[in-house]
Parts: sequence; structure tokens; C-alpha cells
Amino acid sequence: MKKTICPVLSLFMVFVLGSIGLCGPLNSPIKTLSLEQIRKSAQAESGEMVQFLSRTIQYPSVENSGEGVTPETAALLSFVLTYAQNMGFNVRKAANGMAGVLEYGEGKESVGVLVHLDVVPVSDHERPQWTHPPFSGRITDREVWGRGAQDNKGALASGKTDQFYGLSGPLEMDIGLQDYNSFVAENTLEGISKGDLVLFSKGISAHGSTPWTGKNAVVAVALVGSRMSQLSENAYKRAFKFVTAKIGMSTDGSGLGIPFTLSSQLPPVLPGMTPIQYLGTSANLGLVTEEGDQLVLSMNFRTGFVNTNEQLLEASRMSAAVFGGTAEYVKGDGSHYEPFYYTKDQPLLNLVINAYKQVYPAYPEYTPYVFLTPGSTYLKLVSNFVNLGPVDLFPDPSANYFHAKNEHTTIKGQVGNMILYAHTLQKMVQMETAPVR
Repeated sequence: MKKTICPVLSLFMVFVLGSIGLCGPLNSPIKTLSLEQIRKSAQAESGEMVQFLSRTIQYPSVENSGEGVTPETAALLSFVLTYAQNMGFNVRKAANGMAGVLEYGEGKESVGVLVHLDVVPVSDHERPQWTHPPFSGRITDREVWGRGAQDNKGALASGKTDQFYGLSGPLEMDIGLQDYNSFVAENTLEGISKGDLVLFSKGISAHGSTPWTGKNAVVAVALVGSRMSQLSENAYKRAFKFVTAKIGMSTDGSGLGIPFTLSSQLPPVLPGMTPIQYLGTSANLGLVTEEGDQLVLSMNFRTGFVNTNEQLLEASRMSAAVFGGTAEYVKGDGSHYEPFYYTKDQPLLNLVINAYKQVYPAYPEYTPYVFLTPGSTYLKLVSNFVNLGPVDLFPDPSANYFHAKNEHTTIKGQVGNMILYAHTLQKMVQMETAPVR
């Protein structure tokens, strides 16, 4: 059966397909390449791939919540679509310009690829700490540097205390106190409450799925604020106490009362991770805003294997009520979806894992699961989707620079991704029957 290849915001996947021969003129038959041919083609095209990745990083496509996209992201999307069109793809914008679709071929079934173009911001105080400017796309002998090099443009191109919840030892926090006017001028801030002094903290950014690898600046300020005896009895004081008692230094939601119980029915834990990190829920306090006379704390939960969304919501409601607050899902489409679990016998997951093993036959058995996330996925409204990439961290788990200072990716790793993605897509396109979940 003929299939349509339909990448969404994914020139890396498109670029791979075009460069290694899986695609040609729109009416030409799909070629079958051996894995060795794919390896040779990927190596030959690595220079152009690196240049493309560098160019995309130079677009500071930082997005804020809200309708539409920033001019920088819109410009990057146009660049990607034009590049793909020149390669022979049908291109179009969708969702009022918030997404781009690249299509090749035609048929009753389609093979889709999803990649996002937006990146997390780089703070003013963090910029001088980068080895190379975060939006330079600097290319060295072995690496490409910049925000998005791993997440997700790499895939597009290939005070001390021991009294806080979740803390078992001394805690070092980067806390400061500064005159209000000088702080606002120095940090070019607008729309914040006026005062005399500013208590601030500098955190360490981390990906929302691995909050334990960072330091939460919001939590740090709350922990100090909860010990300020002269504060008025208001929403801020209650919020400080709530964060101290119910969140603290924990990133698993246990302070809120979210349960975690191991069982033999759960998949094995990956080396280098604790059971609660891999199988449990992650909880990250990410945003504090004033809405009228209310103070709103927004948390990001990644529902674990052993939990449900209702458990998370009920635990949050009970914890907030103790401090005179409430808890609800964020309003709007896309605020929450039910988690789902891919078992090992799921056809699409098996196809991707087998493709991985063929490309990397010497890798340990657990490795294919590192970024296939069999328990969940970003795209919960699509019934047949698994994550693959954007980087393979074996054998060096320290190579994860998602949302972190000095984000960069290795050229060797990018070439490996070109090979893996192309081989996997070829297997998907040539299947007689779609591996539907």
C-alpha cells in the first residue's frame, strides 16, 4: 500500500529523507537502501546537515504562552518551509501559521514525524556563562553549540537549612537581596509589583521531565520567604508556607500526597535512574503570577506509570486547601491529557526498537528505551505515536544539555541520528500494514 510521508515542523527528518535517497521527485518510486548505504550517505551529507542545524539555531525562536508565534519563530518556520520546498516537498502552514507541514507522496496511509521549532529562553545572567553565544550556532571540530542544538533543532536537522520538605542534608541556594529600582533596571523587567527590596534567586534550568537535574529559583525564594517573621498575613506568605511544606526540594509530588508504589507489573528501571524518577510522577513548580487579588502557582506534572491525573488533581486540591487555596487544571485546550502506557508488545514501539538494534547492534538491551519513553509521549491525542530522540545519550548520560547552559550536540551523534531516523522511516514506509496501537 502506498503511504504518504508527512513530517510536521521537521526539516531534520525531511533533510535525512532527501539526502540519503529515500525521496526523489514527487512521482518517483521509493528506493530501498541497505543500512550500509544509509550510513555512507549520512556521512557524505553530514557537512550540509551541520550547516543547516547551525543556521536554525541562529533564529532565537523563544515562545511565550498565548496565541500566535513570535516574529523570530515565524521567520524560522518560513526558512524551513522554503528549504524543504526547494528539495521537492509540498509545504504548507497550518493552525493559523503556528505549524508547518511538509508532505511527500500520496496514499491512504501516512507516516508522520513531529518536531518543535521553539526553544526555551536564555536569561540575561546566564548568557555570559556560555562558552559560545547561545544563538550563534557555533560549529567546532566535533560539535554544534547553541540553544536548541539538542532540544529540538538537533532533531529538526538530526542559605543552608535542613527543615524543608524533601531535603535530607545541607542546601546551597543562590539567593540575593537588592534595591528594587536597581534590580528592575538591571534586569529590564516590566509589570512587576513595586517595593523597596527584591529577594531573588538564580536557579539552574532543566527539562520538565527531569526537574531533579536543576535548581528551582521559585522554590528557593519561597523557602527563604517562609522564614521572614515580619511579613504580612497575605497570599504571598501563605504561598511561601505552602511551597515549603508541600513542595520543598522534592520533585516527585510526594509532599502533595501523590502516592508511589512499586510492583512487579512495572517495567525495569533504567540504569542511572531511581525507581521514582523513571516510573513515578515528576512535579515542577514553574510559574507564579498575580491575577487580580489572587496569587497563582502553576505546576507541571508528568504523570507516572503508577498514577492517574485524578490522583494528582485530588492530592493538589487537598494540599492547597490546608493553606486556604484551591487547585484546578489550567484552562484551555492542551492543558492536560490522560497518560497512556505502551507495553513492549506494542507494534510501533517494537518496530522502532528493532530498527535501533539494527543500527546499534552492540548496545545493551535497555538502551532503546532511553528516549522512546514507552510510558508516555508529548502527543497524547494521536493514537499511534512514540518518541524517538532527539539524542541518544548512551553511553554518556551526562551528555543531556536540554534546557541547560552550554547546550550543544556532537556532530557524530547527529550523523548517528540521521542513520537511525532514515532506517526507521524506511521500515515504516515499506510495511504492508500500519502498526496501529
